[in-house]
Amino acid sequence: TFSPDGSLVATGSVDSSIKILDVDRMIAKSNPHDHFQDPQLMERATDAHPVIRTLYDHLEEVSCLAFHPKEQFLASGSHDMTIKLFDFAKPTVKRAFKCVQDSAVVRALAFHPTGDYLLVGTQQPTIRLYHLPTFQSFISPVIADQHKGAITSLSYSNSSQLYASGSKDGEIRIWDTVSNRCVAHFPSAHEGSEVCSVAFSRNGKVSFM
Repeated sequence: TFSPDGSLVATGSVDSSIKILDVDRMIAKSNPHDHFQDPQLMERATDAHPVIRTLYDHLEEVSCLAFHPKEQFLASGSHDMTIKLFDFAKPTVKRAFKCVQDSAVVRALAFHPTGDYLLVGTQQPTIRLYHLPTFQSFISPVIADQHKGAITSLSYSNSSQLYASGSKDGEIRIWDTVSNRCVAHFPSAHEGSEVCSVAFSRNGKVSFM
């Protein structure tokens, strides 16, 4: 996943590690002559390793990652059934400063554009909303709004008024962020096949799957 300004990319692995890489350094390593005319700048860029942080705090495969929209925090979810928050602004920090234990494999994460809330989808069908300052957890007040299978993807619209969810049940649901109620429902979006990912267009009027 990319950071909000596109300068960093984070990757999670089956080996339980997380790496944060500098995008410019990655490009320079791949195509140095295409991006630098000054030999000294080229040498400096290509000598710098793209990996700027390696984080170790999960016990099993890292399944999802999300950058905080305003702070230098990275959220991660794992097969070890935990959600962790890392402060990657501190070069020496390898461990998370916050850990939330869930009851199922964590499969999807999405930060609210303000950074105050974190959506979490797991192997279970219920979507959880965490208030980051207090880490209180909320769910939709109507049980019938929830999916019938594991959550595979979560995405906020740029306006923050809506979020979308995809599931192994083959359904796409659109949610109102204020009421946390499902406001649109697309059953069998791909003829019943699992929905692997959801994302809003820039204007927020269309959701891509």
